[in-house]
Amino acid sequence: MRKGILKDKVAFYVSMALSPYVVAVLFVLILSLYFANNVREFLTWFPVQIIFTTAVPLGVSLALLKRGRITDLHFSINEERRLFLLVAVPVLPVYLTVLTYVEAPLGLLLIVSGYSITAIAVALVTFKTKVSAHSAAITACAAGLFILLESYAIPLMGLVPMVVWARLHRGRHTLWQALIGVILASGIMSVVFFVYQMGGL
Repeated sequence: MRKGILKDKVAFYVSMALSPYVVAVLFVLILSLYFANNVREFLTWFPVQIIFTTAVPLGVSLALLKRGRITDLHFSINEERRLFLLVAVPVLPVYLTVLTYVEAPLGLLLIVSGYSITAIAVALVTFKTKVSAHSAAITACAAGLFILLESYAIPLMGLVPMVVWARLHRGRHTLWQALIGVILASGIMSVVFFVYQMGGL
């Protein structure tokens, strides 16, 4: 019984600590630190990314939750996830336009585009089947950092199976739904990696 309770708690805290909202913050923080050449650039690029990757999605989610349009902030019911498209699709071009305006480097634009497109892809696939946004987010994050840090980012890959296990243990997804998230993120970020390498960024 105690082992079962411990597993429940671990799965819960892993899901919370590595939720898409938290992962997005950590991801853009590392990206901003990596690409910024000085404090001014960091203080310009990081807030912009926080606004579009976390504040806007979370703000809209809270508003939908308050109005009873969704049951929780993780859009647990498949049909609710389609509402995410109403936010993500129009926000992405605005996000990239603002980053371009504040003179963010092309490499940063490319990687955050891959991460954002992964989120949209997950939302689109939910028209057919439920997908684990948690597994997609952590996979895209780990892959994005691998593009920059190469072998130093390999340990982050270990977070992917950890998140998959947590989502399965909590009964939020089937193995197939979790793997779809991993496959989608891996495929999209592989294209980003290829473009990044070909462009010599």
